[in-house]
Amino acid sequence: MIEADQGGVYRSEDGGATWRYVNADRKLRQRPWYYSRVFADPKDTNTVYALNVLAYKSIDGGVTFKVLPDPHGDNHDMWIASNDPQRMIEGNDGGANVSFNGGKTWSDQDYATAQFYHVTTTNHFPYRVCGAQQDNSGVCGPSRWSAGINRAQWYDVAGEAGHVQARPDDPDITYGGDNSGFLARVDHKTGFFRIINPWPDSPDGHPAGEGKYRFQWTAPLLISPHDPHVLYSGANVLFRSVNEGQSWTPISPDLTRHDPTTLGVSGGPITLDQTTAEYYATIFALAESPRVKGLIWTGSDDGLIHVTRDGGKTWTNVTPLDVAPFTRISSIEASRFAPGTAYLAANRYQLEDRAPYIYRTTDYGKTWTKLVNGIPATEFVRVVREDPVRRGLLFAGTERGVWVSFDDGAHWESLRRNLPIVPVHDLVIKEGDLVVATHGRSFWILDDISPLRELVRATPREAAHLFKPRDAFRVDWSGGFSFPSNEAHPVGKNPPNGAMIYYWLKDKDQRLTLDILDAAGHVIRSFTSRADSLTAADSVRADSVKHVRTDSLKQAGVTDSVKIDSIVSDTLKDADKPWPRRPPAAPRVPNKQGLNMFVWNMKYPDAVAFWGMVGVGTDGPRALPGVYQTRLRVGGRTYTQRFALKVDPRSKVTPAELREQFTFLKRLRDTVNAGVTAVITIRNVQAQLEDRLQAASDTTRLASSTRTLADRLAAIEGELYQVRNRSFQDPLNFPPKLVERISGLSGMVASVDARPPAQAYDVYRMFASELQRQLLALRAVLGRDLQAVNAALRAANVPRIVSRAAELRRPSPETAQ
Repeated sequence: MIEADQGGVYRSEDGGATWRYVNADRKLRQRPWYYSRVFADPKDTNTVYALNVLAYKSIDGGVTFKVLPDPHGDNHDMWIASNDPQRMIEGNDGGANVSFNGGKTWSDQDYATAQFYHVTTTNHFPYRVCGAQQDNSGVCGPSRWSAGINRAQWYDVAGEAGHVQARPDDPDITYGGDNSGFLARVDHKTGFFRIINPWPDSPDGHPAGEGKYRFQWTAPLLISPHDPHVLYSGANVLFRSVNEGQSWTPISPDLTRHDPTTLGVSGGPITLDQTTAEYYATIFALAESPRVKGLIWTGSDDGLIHVTRDGGKTWTNVTPLDVAPFTRISSIEASRFAPGTAYLAANRYQLEDRAPYIYRTTDYGKTWTKLVNGIPATEFVRVVREDPVRRGLLFAGTERGVWVSFDDGAHWESLRRNLPIVPVHDLVIKEGDLVVATHGRSFWILDDISPLRELVRATPREAAHLFKPRDAFRVDWSGGFSFPSNEAHPVGKNPPNGAMIYYWLKDKDQRLTLDILDAAGHVIRSFTSRADSLTAADSVRADSVKHVRTDSLKQAGVTDSVKIDSIVSDTLKDADKPWPRRPPAAPRVPNKQGLNMFVWNMKYPDAVAFWGMVGVGTDGPRALPGVYQTRLRVGGRTYTQRFALKVDPRSKVTPAELREQFTFLKRLRDTVNAGVTAVITIRNVQAQLEDRLQAASDTTRLASSTRTLADRLAAIEGELYQVRNRSFQDPLNFPPKLVERISGLSGMVASVDARPPAQAYDVYRMFASELQRQLLALRAVLGRDLQAVNAALRAANVPRIVSRAAELRRPSPETAQ
């Protein structure tokens, strides 16, 4: 592919000694600096692929090309398997897609490689995250969603490169910017899409200095924090609309250097390429003070900062003296605490200077302080944001990650943690979360920065520190139907489900207890760092298996520690083990050195369970809205903090309805608990009975009474619980009994915050009375028949049976023998 006035596709059949001009079609070589790739089929000399805005395929040696449909436009690269040309990977601005049939069909682009320019959030519940992608659509999607955030929850909001803004008072109205000064208003309730460009004259194809106004590829857009109807849009001047884009007024002079040497043609020398991606001398950063209406800051991509304190009537150049000309002012953050304070991030990497630049002013720009201590000398910065709660807590996004400062920028520390090494283009703090827009790995959220807001220099020196938990909403984000996870279609992760409790431990492996209490100080639940006996035994057993496996692998010649770890760690999870499986273990409180986090699921204790139990719901009721306490006990000291559980903002439920729901769910839990406890007690007596009969030298005199007891216990157990069930769909074959049927009501009653349906009470009364009859029958058997058995045991010099609600041994697993 040759770029020239008479360029196009040339073909050589003698290793480049001679060439033949075969195709002059301009569609194959438009914007040649950006596309213009040709790929030959490794098997068929007449099959050729050309990539441009669209992908093309020729089967006649390049003489003619037809469109090759693929998932996304702007195509840049291709790989074709040398031994099988049906297998190929094609790269475009949507990502990469794979074909196994020569491009007839392609895989989806379901992976998190989006390149976001900016990020904003909405006032929905849960809040949504919005941003525009490089040569892709602008999108919004939920910060959390039932069973995970999948692709279906994301929707277009206009624009592929600019800013996205959502109305704070009506978040279903968004404004999306794009290159060339494009701007659209979208009403997502009606679907109405209205173009409201401040200056609707496309500059495409023209040099920057030719037009009346100049708009950047990612021109800044802002809704005034003081009036949701007021919009600001940055060109080389600042535009304002007071009627949602119906009209626009310039409220500033040219706020750039507008150096003529930066306003000429772009591209060349053969083919020009004039989009606003190459425009210069434009406003790049924009902020209005959230404290003072009309206090507006702008920063240009050629290194100027201006401020107005009267809504644009007068402007002052407040550029720091040590900011070199043509530095890009990447972001400006107007302080929420003091009107004269602002922060700016700047960079010069396109001028071969990769140093970080962050500045702060406290006097409306008269003086500035440089704040980069701790950030590597070659890690340039694109954004700095101020926490809206803790004064002096700052976050910065750099070319390789996220940094935090606890002292207003005087010192910086890395906050990358598990974030990939990736350019961070923007940050926003929303409802205590830090939301990150990356250029290559999509959106990331650091859930709950409460510990950072509370952390002080002395905290790491304390033996322990319990941070005040963030208030939590009574929402279960794990619910809803979902298919099993599929790595081909990944799902975004939700934050932990419940109230997140953070605490700091100076030393690891300490024994600690974490209690949840109500407002009056009554303990609701208590958790410990100690493993229960079953978990401890499993851990010892698993360690033994790992040691044996490791020794075997090393004897077989496997020395790679990573490979060994991946193999020996592949042990069965509880869900994969054969019946009978153990009752769920109580959550353990972590006790590692440093910061720990425990999540309370906001529920009261569950009903008890037994080994191999199938089809019985044991969940305790979710706690009511109100004030709660968490209490940490470690090292002989006690630490307490308060927090609140809040009702789902989307719900219209009344407090009285919630109390009724809670009371009924608690009654269901208690009834199930009574039924399950009865089954455990029956099995306890049955196990002891078997042991006594084995211990007796003569069972003749015991046969009648023990058989009567065993039969009556089995009959009661069979009415309470379906003893034949082994797997989750066995109940379709073996009908559920009283405990299962009563527990099934909990899912209905707890499905939404509301008063329980009347029919749920009807079903409960029907089964609860029968369950109570069985419990009374069990009491009679234990008082009458067990007494007779114990008399016979005493006569045979065998220890008596004492009934307890405790399993003596697990059921025997079924085998194929």
